[in-house]
Amino acid sequence: MFQWIKKAFSTPRIEDYKPHKLMPRVVDISGVKFHFSMPENFSLDMPADDLVEHVNLSQYENMAESGAIQLMKRWWDFYNGKPHPRNTVGTLMLSLDILKKPSNIDGSLFSHEPMVNSIHQNTLRTHEVSTAEEARQKGIEIPESTSEMREFKRNGFNWVNGFEGYVGNSMSGVNIFYTPVSENWYLRAWFLFSIGDRKCYNFAYDCARLERLRILDSFCLDFPFSIPEREAVENRPSYLPPKEQIEKTEKILESMRSLRKNN
Repeated sequence: MFQWIKKAFSTPRIEDYKPHKLMPRVVDISGVKFHFSMPENFSLDMPADDLVEHVNLSQYENMAESGAIQLMKRWWDFYNGKPHPRNTVGTLMLSLDILKKPSNIDGSLFSHEPMVNSIHQNTLRTHEVSTAEEARQKGIEIPESTSEMREFKRNGFNWVNGFEGYVGNSMSGVNIFYTPVSENWYLRAWFLFSIGDRKCYNFAYDCARLERLRILDSFCLDFPFSIPEREAVENRPSYLPPKEQIEKTEKILESMRSLRKNN
């Protein structure tokens, strides 16, 4: 009996979390194959549409510059106990979208400056503001400028790491990753995490971060044409977690890669 009471009031740990197997997916974006994998233990109470597997970008040439082509939106829940909505302590959402380079920006998105300028301008448009300070007044945190965007290599491709948050709200946040799929279009992977139980904050946050990294680690593109290669611009924004925290998460992720190989 006392063991049951202890378990009922205990706080779960990331070491107790058992991630589900990742299942591969492919999206054909005008001949560019976007490969990724995700677990299929989707949220029990959040709706989800099927993945859009084929996109012809030429059909969207007249799309409003503030618009986006949504490929998918999925949710995953993390539980303290058996999977059930009442046991949910945190949620991770992933939205995959394709956005267009603004018409006033010159150059190819495979170059750094046009890419980050497009991201920054579209972010301001999304929130209907002209500066990060205006966004903050609306309760939204976004990068002040393109210099706060970190670029990194993942599976041989350049990705830009963006961030959004909510003023005064430490229970949720957004990590966004962008990569070009053509000279004028780019892919956006929007991860939103939300913590529902403060006493389980560390567990839910670590689970969301681990799943985000697992999915991100699977991102790969197959281009039917050659793309220019260049080094990533390694800015380090102030909002990133401490280096030690990132390294700890990467070690956990590496351990999980080893487990997948052994299985």
